[in-house]
Amino acid sequence: MASVWHDGLVEAFPVPVTKLHSAPFNSPRIEDAIKALTLSPPATSPFPFFSLPAEIRNRIYSLVLFSPTKSRKPSSNRPPPTSLYLISSRTHREASYIFYTTQTFRLFPLQEFKPLPTVSELPPRYRSLITNTELILGPGWTAPPKSWKVTQRMAKILRQLCRVRCLRVFVEVDPSHPLFARFRVSHGFYTEFAGNLLRVVLVAMPQVEFVQLDGNPSVQMDGPLVVRLRTEIEGQGRVVKWGKERGWSAADREGLQAEIKSEDVNDWTAETQSSNEMLPEVGTASARGEYTSGS
Repeated sequence: MASVWHDGLVEAFPVPVTKLHSAPFNSPRIEDAIKALTLSPPATSPFPFFSLPAEIRNRIYSLVLFSPTKSRKPSSNRPPPTSLYLISSRTHREASYIFYTTQTFRLFPLQEFKPLPTVSELPPRYRSLITNTELILGPGWTAPPKSWKVTQRMAKILRQLCRVRCLRVFVEVDPSHPLFARFRVSHGFYTEFAGNLLRVVLVAMPQVEFVQLDGNPSVQMDGPLVVRLRTEIEGQGRVVKWGKERGWSAADREGLQAEIKSEDVNDWTAETQSSNEMLPEVGTASARGEYTSGS
């Protein structure tokens, strides 16, 4: 009786059963699916940079290398300008030419906060690209640095600067001025050092045709140091040019010469007037009396 009741209850409330209908497997093989894949070309192709004219490429290199950046924080996400050299060998070659032919490199190091490399710190393959070099005189005028010497190695490096035609010499101070009398070693100590250094540099650089002299406004063009430098330049058969950017232009030279001449004329006039006041005029009674008493 109980079993009959149980069976009837199951039939009255059947348990739902999920039926899975499996479709026949008609998909292609994996190899066929991979072969059916096609790679679509990119939406934009790389810009043909090297198809541009050389003048435009050089302008782009200059903007990338020398344009000032707004953010100077070390954590900036912008890559440094030197990353341009890592694009390709051709980019490295063209960008290096623009950089080294437009920058000015010093012959000897200075103790300052500007991380400017000297010609001796550059690889030999870049020295042949340099066109502008600079010799700064004045720092260390009491004790010039020991590294400021033209050794055999330095002479070899200077000869590698085959593109340099003009050497810039900038004079910061002239220790022969009376203002430095209490502090300098002697009156002509630094003048002799600078003159000898420039002479040896010019001997090691026969390719230099011009030497541009420049200096601070306090440095006199007719001072002992500048005169000695000019003597060494002309003694080597080189042409002297005067700087325009930081000191002496043609107008400055004319104004300085006029000022010197006017000062000389004023001094001569003052001395003449003072001497005339001290000496009696010829033909006066005092003059005749002194002459008579003297005779």
